[in-house]
Amino acid sequence: MMALVALMPIRCIAASGPVETDPTKASEDYKLQGEYLSDGSGDIPVMGIQVIAMGKDEFEVVKYDKGLPGAGWTREDKKEKYKGKLNGGIIDMEKEGLLFTITGDNAVLLDHKNGKFLCKFKKIERKSPTLGAKSPEGAVVLFDGKGHASADVKFEQYFKEFAPYNEMVDQLTMAKKDYADLAARLTSSRNPQLVAAQRRVDEANKQLDKLRDELRPMVLAKYPELKDAKAGASTPTNQFKGGSLQKESSTSEEQVLQTNPGGNLLSKQDFTDFTLHVEFKTPYMPEARSQGRGNSGVYLQNRYELQI
Repeated sequence: MMALVALMPIRCIAASGPVETDPTKASEDYKLQGEYLSDGSGDIPVMGIQVIAMGKDEFEVVKYDKGLPGAGWTREDKKEKYKGKLNGGIIDMEKEGLLFTITGDNAVLLDHKNGKFLCKFKKIERKSPTLGAKSPEGAVVLFDGKGHASADVKFEQYFKEFAPYNEMVDQLTMAKKDYADLAARLTSSRNPQLVAAQRRVDEANKQLDKLRDELRPMVLAKYPELKDAKAGASTPTNQFKGGSLQKESSTSEEQVLQTNPGGNLLSKQDFTDFTLHVEFKTPYMPEARSQGRGNSGVYLQNRYELQI
């Protein structure tokens, strides 16, 4: 069996510094961040660098011999880190006589001590060959990025007519707030208090999903015109437990399916043997560090995690 999920952004809680998911609204630093590959000129034929924005015009560059990770460089090959600051649209960083100059889509490496040109780099953007590919025949499409008007989205306003639903929403909101408050104070995701708070959020999400299933027949009895929505095509919110739909940007009709703060996005279907295609979107968080920079993952069969 094959499943396909598309456009799943990863959102963080208690972020450090600015958070941006729309590239058009990101700072100037974002335009310099990325991967660069040598163009074959100079004495060094193949070398790759990754330029990482660290916030407030500060940058880190990781230099990889023999190419970029996954494209020439291996763990046995050498890599080095450099630090620098943006000044007048140019990043200069020097270490042990080697000088990197990065501007726009280009970078140059010089042997500053001996006044020698070593190589020139061009910014590249690597993309998966399956990015945006049409799902194969027979695939189970959990979300296609179009955000079809779903039954649950249409039902939501009618659920609010029932007091138990509003009470459960309030409980879930409080559970999420408690989790967010703890996450802002605790550094470890394995802290027992944080784990317990996560369980309360998961349980509240579970109870809310159960209540929606119980209320839906009552809503249909009161509003028969909604029966067409219930019989419609498979949609994101009835394929997953938890999560919500949002427009990708103010200028795009594409939609993204995202986890609620403190919660998880879990498919309602169980799968055994499968091939999974996931397209995801992570936030630009230059001032955050380590796993604080949009850390997330995809769990397979509640056993294996693919780190994002």
